[in-house]
Amino acid sequence: MNHSTEADLVHFVKHLVLALEPTAKAERIELSFSSSEDIISANFQPSFLASDLVSILSRLIEFTPHHQQIMVMVQIINSQKCTISIKNTGINLHVYGTITNTCKLPITVHSNGSDSTCYEIEIELGESYAVSPDTDAPSEQTIEQSFRYYDEIRKRLRSHFSKTENLVAVLNRHNPREAAFLVKVNALILANMENTQFDANHLSDAMNMSRTQLFRRLKPIIKQSAGSYIRTVKLQKAKELLETTDMRISEVAYKTGFETASNFTKVFTKQYGMNPSLLFQKKKDATNE
Repeated sequence: MNHSTEADLVHFVKHLVLALEPTAKAERIELSFSSSEDIISANFQPSFLASDLVSILSRLIEFTPHHQQIMVMVQIINSQKCTISIKNTGINLHVYGTITNTCKLPITVHSNGSDSTCYEIEIELGESYAVSPDTDAPSEQTIEQSFRYYDEIRKRLRSHFSKTENLVAVLNRHNPREAAFLVKVNALILANMENTQFDANHLSDAMNMSRTQLFRRLKPIIKQSAGSYIRTVKLQKAKELLETTDMRISEVAYKTGFETASNFTKVFTKQYGMNPSLLFQKKKDATNE
Protein backbone atom coordinates (compact mmCIF):
# COMPACT_ATOMS: atom_id res chain seq x y z
CA MET A 1 0.00 0.00 0.00
CA ASN A 2 1.03 3.61 -0.51
CA HIS A 3 0.91 5.74 2.62
CA SER A 4 1.12 9.50 2.96
CA THR A 5 4.14 10.90 4.71
CA GLU A 6 4.93 14.36 5.99
CA ALA A 7 8.20 15.60 4.54
CA ASP A 8 9.84 18.52 2.80
CA LEU A 9 8.10 18.74 -0.57
CA VAL A 10 10.65 21.19 -1.98
CA HIS A 11 13.54 18.80 -1.39
CA PHE A 12 11.61 15.86 -2.82
CA VAL A 13 10.51 17.60 -6.05
CA LYS A 14 13.84 19.37 -6.57
CA HIS A 15 15.78 16.11 -6.59
CA LEU A 16 13.42 14.53 -9.09
CA VAL A 17 13.88 17.52 -11.39
CA LEU A 18 17.65 17.35 -10.98
CA ALA A 19 17.57 13.66 -11.91
CA LEU A 20 15.86 14.52 -15.20
CA GLU A 21 18.08 17.47 -16.11
CA PRO A 22 20.56 15.39 -18.18
CA THR A 23 17.69 14.01 -20.27
CA ALA A 24 16.30 17.50 -20.89
CA LYS A 25 19.74 18.84 -21.73
CA ALA A 26 20.26 16.07 -24.28
CA GLU A 27 17.06 17.24 -25.98
CA ARG A 28 18.25 20.88 -25.82
CA ILE A 29 15.49 21.84 -23.39
CA GLU A 30 16.01 24.05 -20.35
CA LEU A 31 14.54 22.35 -17.27
CA SER A 32 14.35 24.52 -14.15
CA PHE A 33 13.01 24.34 -10.60
CA SER A 34 11.87 27.05 -8.20
CA SER A 35 9.89 27.32 -4.98
CA SER A 36 8.15 30.09 -3.06
CA GLU A 37 9.78 28.77 0.15
CA ASP A 38 13.05 27.04 0.91
CA ILE A 39 11.25 24.31 2.85
CA ILE A 40 7.59 23.28 2.69
CA SER A 41 6.32 20.54 4.95
CA ALA A 42 3.53 18.66 3.17
CA ASN A 43 1.57 15.42 3.29
CA PHE A 44 2.01 13.30 0.16
CA GLN A 45 2.43 9.75 -1.10
CA PRO A 46 6.05 9.47 -2.30
CA SER A 47 5.39 6.68 -4.80
CA PHE A 48 2.39 8.31 -6.47
CA LEU A 49 3.90 11.78 -6.55
CA ALA A 50 7.26 10.59 -7.88
CA SER A 51 5.54 8.46 -10.51
CA ASP A 52 3.29 11.28 -11.73
CA LEU A 53 5.97 13.97 -11.75
CA VAL A 54 8.48 11.87 -13.65
CA SER A 55 5.75 10.72 -16.05
CA ILE A 56 4.65 14.27 -16.89
CA LEU A 57 8.17 15.67 -17.11
CA SER A 58 9.43 12.83 -19.30
CA ARG A 59 6.53 13.27 -21.69
CA LEU A 60 7.06 17.02 -21.84
CA ILE A 61 10.74 16.48 -22.59
CA GLU A 62 9.71 14.22 -25.46
CA PHE A 63 7.14 16.57 -26.98
CA THR A 64 8.51 20.05 -26.21
CA PRO A 65 10.49 21.50 -29.15
CA HIS A 66 14.22 22.06 -28.89
CA HIS A 67 15.47 25.26 -27.25
CA GLN A 68 12.26 25.68 -25.23
CA GLN A 69 11.67 25.54 -21.49
CA ILE A 70 10.05 23.34 -18.86
CA MET A 71 9.61 25.02 -15.49
CA VAL A 72 8.66 23.30 -12.24
CA MET A 73 7.47 25.40 -9.30
CA VAL A 74 6.29 24.55 -5.80
CA GLN A 75 4.11 27.30 -4.36
CA ILE A 76 1.88 27.76 -1.31
CA ILE A 77 -1.63 28.89 -2.28
CA ASN A 78 -3.31 29.07 1.15
CA SER A 79 -2.96 27.83 4.73
CA GLN A 80 -3.94 24.29 3.76
CA LYS A 81 -2.66 23.63 0.26
CA CYS A 82 0.25 24.15 -2.07
CA THR A 83 0.67 23.37 -5.74
CA ILE A 84 3.30 21.84 -7.96
CA SER A 85 3.12 23.58 -11.32
CA ILE A 86 4.81 22.23 -14.45
CA LYS A 87 4.88 24.58 -17.42
CA ASN A 88 6.33 24.13 -20.87
CA THR A 89 6.89 26.58 -23.72
CA GLY A 90 6.94 26.13 -27.48
CA ILE A 91 3.86 23.93 -27.88
CA ASN A 92 0.33 23.63 -26.47
CA LEU A 93 -0.11 20.04 -25.30
CA HIS A 94 -3.52 20.51 -23.69
CA VAL A 95 -5.23 18.17 -26.15
CA TYR A 96 -2.74 15.35 -25.69
CA GLY A 97 -4.27 13.11 -23.05
CA THR A 98 -1.24 10.80 -23.18
CA ILE A 99 0.66 13.32 -21.06
CA THR A 100 -1.39 12.51 -17.96
CA ASN A 101 -3.28 9.31 -18.75
CA THR A 102 -1.11 7.17 -16.46
CA CYS A 103 -1.12 9.60 -13.53
CA LYS A 104 -2.60 8.42 -10.25
CA LEU A 105 -3.09 11.85 -8.67
CA PRO A 106 -5.63 14.47 -9.89
CA ILE A 107 -3.93 16.72 -12.47
CA THR A 108 -5.34 20.06 -13.61
CA VAL A 109 -4.29 21.12 -17.09
CA HIS A 110 -4.36 24.72 -18.28
CA SER A 111 -3.75 26.00 -21.79
CA ASN A 112 -1.53 29.08 -21.73
CA GLY A 113 -2.11 30.41 -25.22
CA SER A 114 -1.15 28.58 -28.39
CA ASP A 115 2.37 27.63 -27.36
CA SER A 116 2.34 26.76 -23.67
CA THR A 117 0.74 24.34 -21.20
CA CYS A 118 0.56 24.16 -17.42
CA TYR A 119 -0.01 21.03 -15.31
CA GLU A 120 -0.89 21.45 -11.63
CA ILE A 121 -0.96 19.02 -8.70
CA GLU A 122 -2.47 20.12 -5.39
CA ILE A 123 -0.79 18.89 -2.22
CA GLU A 124 -2.00 19.24 1.37
CA LEU A 125 0.32 21.12 3.69
CA GLY A 126 1.66 19.53 6.86
CA GLU A 127 0.97 20.72 10.36
CA SER A 128 3.52 23.49 9.86
CA TYR A 129 4.02 24.25 6.20
CA ALA A 130 7.29 26.18 6.68
CA VAL A 131 9.75 24.44 8.96
CA SER A 132 13.17 25.50 10.09
CA PRO A 133 16.17 23.87 8.35
CA ASP A 134 17.14 21.88 11.43
CA THR A 135 13.76 20.21 12.02
CA ASP A 136 11.64 17.64 10.21
CA ALA A 137 14.00 17.21 7.27
CA PRO A 138 12.93 14.54 4.79
CA SER A 139 14.05 11.07 5.77
CA GLU A 140 16.78 9.30 3.82
CA GLN A 141 14.21 6.64 3.02
CA THR A 142 11.92 9.20 1.38
CA ILE A 143 14.77 10.59 -0.72
CA GLU A 144 15.89 7.10 -1.73
CA GLN A 145 12.30 6.28 -2.69
CA SER A 146 12.20 9.21 -5.11
CA PHE A 147 15.29 8.01 -6.96
CA ARG A 148 14.13 4.40 -7.00
CA TYR A 149 10.80 5.39 -8.50
CA TYR A 150 12.63 7.62 -10.99
CA ASP A 151 14.79 4.74 -12.22
CA GLU A 152 11.85 2.38 -12.56
CA ILE A 153 9.62 4.93 -14.29
CA ARG A 154 12.40 6.11 -16.61
CA LYS A 155 12.76 2.61 -18.00
CA ARG A 156 9.00 2.27 -18.41
CA LEU A 157 8.68 5.65 -20.10
CA ARG A 158 11.54 4.95 -22.47
CA SER A 159 9.49 2.00 -23.66
CA HIS A 160 6.29 4.07 -23.87
CA PHE A 161 7.73 6.89 -25.94
CA SER A 162 9.33 4.60 -28.47
CA LYS A 163 6.17 2.60 -29.16
CA THR A 164 5.44 2.99 -32.83
CA GLU A 165 1.68 3.32 -32.40
CA ASN A 166 2.08 6.11 -29.85
CA LEU A 167 4.43 8.04 -32.10
CA VAL A 168 2.21 7.67 -35.14
CA ALA A 169 -0.90 8.65 -33.17
CA VAL A 170 0.73 11.86 -31.94
CA LEU A 171 2.08 12.72 -35.38
CA ASN A 172 -1.30 12.14 -37.02
CA ARG A 173 -2.75 14.95 -34.93
CA HIS A 174 -0.37 17.69 -35.99
CA ASN A 175 1.77 16.41 -38.89
CA PRO A 176 0.09 13.74 -41.06
CA ARG A 177 2.91 13.90 -43.61
CA GLU A 178 5.51 12.84 -41.04
CA ALA A 179 3.09 10.23 -39.69
CA ALA A 180 2.87 8.65 -43.15
CA PHE A 181 6.65 8.71 -43.41
CA LEU A 182 7.03 6.91 -40.08
CA VAL A 183 4.40 4.34 -41.03
CA LYS A 184 6.49 3.48 -44.11
CA VAL A 185 9.65 3.21 -42.00
CA ASN A 186 7.89 0.95 -39.51
CA ALA A 187 6.54 -1.28 -42.27
CA LEU A 188 10.03 -1.80 -43.70
CA ILE A 189 11.45 -2.67 -40.29
CA LEU A 190 8.65 -5.16 -39.63
CA ALA A 191 9.11 -6.70 -43.08
CA ASN A 192 12.78 -7.32 -42.24
CA MET A 193 12.18 -8.37 -38.65
CA GLU A 194 14.13 -11.66 -38.88
CA ASN A 195 17.03 -10.20 -40.86
CA THR A 196 19.99 -9.90 -38.48
CA GLN A 197 21.83 -7.70 -41.00
CA PHE A 198 19.06 -5.12 -41.44
CA ASP A 199 20.47 -1.81 -40.22
CA ALA A 200 20.29 1.94 -40.93
CA ASN A 201 22.06 1.51 -44.26
CA HIS A 202 19.56 -1.09 -45.43
CA LEU A 203 16.69 1.07 -44.23
CA SER A 204 17.95 4.17 -46.07
CA ASP A 205 18.38 2.11 -49.26
CA ALA A 206 14.85 0.75 -48.93
CA MET A 207 13.56 4.31 -48.45
CA ASN A 208 15.53 5.51 -51.51
CA MET A 209 17.37 8.01 -49.34
CA SER A 210 20.95 8.53 -48.30
CA ARG A 211 21.77 7.67 -44.70
CA THR A 212 22.26 11.38 -43.99
CA GLN A 213 18.87 12.25 -45.48
CA LEU A 214 17.20 9.53 -43.43
CA PHE A 215 18.88 10.73 -40.25
CA ARG A 216 17.81 14.36 -40.80
CA ARG A 217 14.23 13.35 -41.55
CA LEU A 218 13.84 10.69 -38.88
CA LYS A 219 15.74 12.06 -35.87
CA PRO A 220 13.30 14.93 -35.09
CA ILE A 221 10.46 12.38 -35.08
CA ILE A 222 11.89 9.48 -33.09
CA LYS A 223 14.48 11.39 -30.98
CA GLN A 224 17.05 8.63 -31.57
CA SER A 225 19.24 7.28 -34.35
CA ALA A 226 17.77 5.07 -37.08
CA GLY A 227 19.82 2.10 -35.86
CA SER A 228 18.55 2.54 -32.32
CA TYR A 229 14.98 2.85 -33.55
CA ILE A 230 15.26 -0.36 -35.58
CA ARG A 231 16.40 -2.16 -32.44
CA THR A 232 13.56 -0.58 -30.44
CA VAL A 233 10.91 -1.79 -32.90
CA LYS A 234 12.42 -5.27 -32.83
CA LEU A 235 12.31 -5.28 -29.03
CA GLN A 236 8.69 -4.15 -29.04
CA LYS A 237 7.86 -7.09 -31.29
CA ALA A 238 9.85 -9.40 -29.04
CA LYS A 239 7.95 -8.21 -25.98
CA GLU A 240 4.66 -8.77 -27.79
CA LEU A 241 5.67 -12.32 -28.73
CA LEU A 242 6.74 -13.11 -25.17
CA GLU A 243 3.43 -11.84 -23.82
CA THR A 244 1.09 -13.38 -26.39
CA THR A 245 2.69 -16.60 -27.67
CA ASP A 246 4.28 -19.76 -26.29
CA MET A 247 7.61 -19.09 -28.00
CA ARG A 248 10.75 -19.64 -25.99
CA ILE A 249 13.29 -16.86 -25.59
CA SER A 250 15.61 -18.36 -28.21
CA GLU A 251 12.73 -18.53 -30.70
CA VAL A 252 11.73 -14.92 -30.01
CA ALA A 253 15.34 -13.81 -30.43
CA TYR A 254 15.48 -15.51 -33.83
CA LYS A 255 12.11 -14.12 -34.92
CA THR A 256 13.19 -10.56 -34.11
CA GLY A 257 16.60 -10.64 -35.77
CA PHE A 258 18.97 -11.18 -32.87
CA GLU A 259 21.90 -13.49 -33.57
CA THR A 260 21.99 -15.07 -30.11
CA ALA A 261 19.59 -15.46 -27.21
CA SER A 262 22.22 -14.09 -24.80
CA ASN A 263 22.61 -10.87 -26.79
CA PHE A 264 18.83 -10.54 -27.05
CA THR A 265 18.47 -10.99 -23.28
CA LYS A 266 21.11 -8.34 -22.60
CA VAL A 267 19.53 -5.77 -24.94
CA PHE A 268 15.96 -6.55 -23.82
CA THR A 269 16.86 -6.17 -20.14
CA LYS A 270 18.54 -2.83 -20.78
CA GLN A 271 15.48 -1.55 -22.67
CA TYR A 272 12.71 -2.74 -20.36
CA GLY A 273 14.46 -3.10 -17.02
CA MET A 274 13.52 -6.78 -16.73
CA ASN A 275 14.84 -10.10 -17.97
CA PRO A 276 12.71 -11.56 -20.81
CA SER A 277 12.55 -14.81 -18.81
CA LEU A 278 10.23 -13.03 -16.37
CA LEU A 279 7.69 -12.37 -19.13
CA PHE A 280 8.07 -15.89 -20.41
CA GLN A 281 7.49 -17.34 -16.94
CA LYS A 282 4.56 -15.01 -16.28
CA LYS A 283 2.88 -16.17 -19.48
CA LYS A 284 3.61 -19.80 -18.60
CA ASP A 285 2.15 -19.40 -15.09
CA ALA A 286 -0.98 -17.71 -16.45
CA THR A 287 -1.49 -20.58 -18.90
CA ASN A 288 -1.19 -23.19 -16.15
CA GLU A 289 -3.69 -21.49 -13.84
